[in-house]
Amino acid sequence: MKRRAVTAAVATALASLLAAGHLRTVGDLLQTTDAAWVDREVVQSSFAIGAPLDCTALGRYSSASQARTTTGRLLGRDLSPLVGLAGVSATNPGTGASAVPATAPRAGTDAYRDNLTVTALDAALTTDLTGTVAFPLAGTHLGAYGQYARAGSDGRAVAAAGLVSDSGALTVGSATPAGDVATLDLAKLAPTTAALAGVSLGVGAVGARAALDGCQPAGAAVTPERSYTIASLAVRAGVPAVRTVGTTLTTQLGAVSTTVDALGVSLQSTLRTVVGPLLGGTAGASSATVTVDLAALGTALLATPLSDGVVNVDLRTGLVTVDLAALLSGSGGLNGRAPDTQLLLTGLTTVPARVTALLTAWQAQVQQRLTATLNAAAVELRTTVAPLGLGPTRAVVVTSTLGELAQGRGTVGVDGAVASGALLTTVATPLLAALGTVVTTTLFATPGGAVPGLVAALTPVVAAAGPALTPVVTALTSVLTLTVNAQDSPTGGTHRVSALRVGVLAPAPTDLRLATAVVGPVTPLTP
Repeated sequence: MKRRAVTAAVATALASLLAAGHLRTVGDLLQTTDAAWVDREVVQSSFAIGAPLDCTALGRYSSASQARTTTGRLLGRDLSPLVGLAGVSATNPGTGASAVPATAPRAGTDAYRDNLTVTALDAALTTDLTGTVAFPLAGTHLGAYGQYARAGSDGRAVAAAGLVSDSGALTVGSATPAGDVATLDLAKLAPTTAALAGVSLGVGAVGARAALDGCQPAGAAVTPERSYTIASLAVRAGVPAVRTVGTTLTTQLGAVSTTVDALGVSLQSTLRTVVGPLLGGTAGASSATVTVDLAALGTALLATPLSDGVVNVDLRTGLVTVDLAALLSGSGGLNGRAPDTQLLLTGLTTVPARVTALLTAWQAQVQQRLTATLNAAAVELRTTVAPLGLGPTRAVVVTSTLGELAQGRGTVGVDGAVASGALLTTVATPLLAALGTVVTTTLFATPGGAVPGLVAALTPVVAAAGPALTPVVTALTSVLTLTVNAQDSPTGGTHRVSALRVGVLAPAPTDLRLATAVVGPVTPLTP
């Protein structure tokens, strides 16, 4: 009795393994036990199981699978009937698989793959939907962006959509090409929300895969395998107030350049005014050259978007990009989330302050680099002096930089000899001091100097740029929902997973799914 009781307990434990799908046959059960003390009759009688399952046998199951890159509703319009978005489906009644579309090429036994073409996708989005979703990467990695479906009569069904291999494996990873595979125009999806003008959602490579193994012992749970991956997700907003910062810089640098040109004239005049009397004569022909390229400085200051790792600001175009994966990294990012995880977009409320911080730091950099550029600008001043007709004409040449002149420093030469001794005291020292006053007053003094003037002109537009994003953020958090690893409850034996589900609450709602894989039902056939 003791032996039989122990065996019954073991059988109960093994039954749980069987129900979980870890064991498939009575033989598996018996092989896991010690025949020296297990009553095999008790084990055998503990399970109402017939012959061992043969999961390699064909014709024992009917199965189905479907893969679609884009599905759902767009502006209230059901995308299912659109041919270019229909994806690929496979069915197998137990006698062999077939696909829809029938032209889908085979990808192995009972499997099919249908690669996407941007032309077909764009054509599917008919006139009333044109521009709502764009597929901009034609000719790059969309050739590998497709749909895979397998329906086997051995009870195995597999579906995969997105960036997938010929075997239906997800290939989104470190080697995934950068860029959007889909761009959603949120202004068109929510036309009554004015704040979303110029706002879009950029979706990088996505993939979803579902598999179902229906070859299980009677009574055992049939559990689908579902996985997804998203390479990137970004909100992009064209913000006029941000672009104004860039245009203001360009305008103000143009004004500083004009000031520098006028400064050359002032330095030339100062040279003539000071040198003539000092040398006891009258200044004649003179010239002034200040070498500086402020247009190149402006190009450099605007060339690289500002970034804090989450927000990128392009001052040339006014485009503000928010990397949602980076924004949400503290709460888990985009991948590895539980089924039906809705991303919390409340983190977007930090974007206006982030933009302000970036622009404030940039403004300080503008002042530093402009000051450094002007200080480094080469200066050459020349004049001739006729000493009251009592001697030969003298040539006075000043070479320096604007920064050195502002400090009263530079090289003064008279007839090719550098001023020294009495000549230095008589001519060079007062001349450089006078020139320095002109440079400082014109460029660097507060108020009135060109550099402080540029900074003052930037200050209000910089201050206005960040808050200009507040209505955008409010609108986004009000109308946009993003769900990753979207999984519907099983219906009629089917199991679905979508990498990304985009919802837009508007008069004509949008519920768009990107990269969707569906498997099932898998049904045993009567022998």
